[in-house]
Amino acid sequence: MTSAFCNKCGVTYALTADNRCPNCNTLIDIPSAPAVHDAQFPPDSPVAQKAIYTSRPVVGAPILREIAGPANPYHPPGSFHEPEMDAFTRPLAGFGARLLAYLIDVVPITLAVASIFYFFLGFDEAVRQYVAARDDIDNRIDFLARRNQIRDFSFVVYIIYCGLLEGSAMQGTLGKRLVGVRVTDENGDRLSIARSFGRNFTKIVSYLPLGLGFIWAIWSRRKQGWHDMIARTLVIKR
Repeated sequence: MTSAFCNKCGVTYALTADNRCPNCNTLIDIPSAPAVHDAQFPPDSPVAQKAIYTSRPVVGAPILREIAGPANPYHPPGSFHEPEMDAFTRPLAGFGARLLAYLIDVVPITLAVASIFYFFLGFDEAVRQYVAARDDIDNRIDFLARRNQIRDFSFVVYIIYCGLLEGSAMQGTLGKRLVGVRVTDENGDRLSIARSFGRNFTKIVSYLPLGLGFIWAIWSRRKQGWHDMIARTLVIKR
């Protein structure tokens, strides 16, 4: 049975056919359930069966509140939230899956960048001179400098690549898609492009102390790296 609360006299009562409070005879306007509710939960579903009306601080203006499960402290009271979309009910991606996705993405990027440097930017000559005279300090410095350029440029390309794809409808890079994981905010929703780039640029924080910020996901309760904690994001299974 559907019940309602009268803000005028403070009585909770069972709705009658004329929608009037039996105590003070105030007419209560009971709107039909929103279309989004009907679309998400069929009338015969357990969620729809458990829907009740509660009132806002305005007389005769009740709203539909879903009470299928316990209240989630991460959502404001009275907000309509679909339990299936709560990221905390989905399995989180482990460190192994994330590492595999990273390797699938970064190896081709690094090879492509190294090829450009080798064939067009003189890295081939630096390699030949270094191999021919390993004890020559100038050759060693030149080789290491160019190698570091390849590493740094590959990292920049990787950041841009991740920022674009993780903020797209794919919600993840090709590597993450192959592994079966995706990046979301703490509510399980898709990231904006700006937030996606912010998350990926903060990977520098995770990268600098010997990659400790990435390894942190091993023992983190929510399997988050430092960049996830800063951006308030999760990596979950699809």
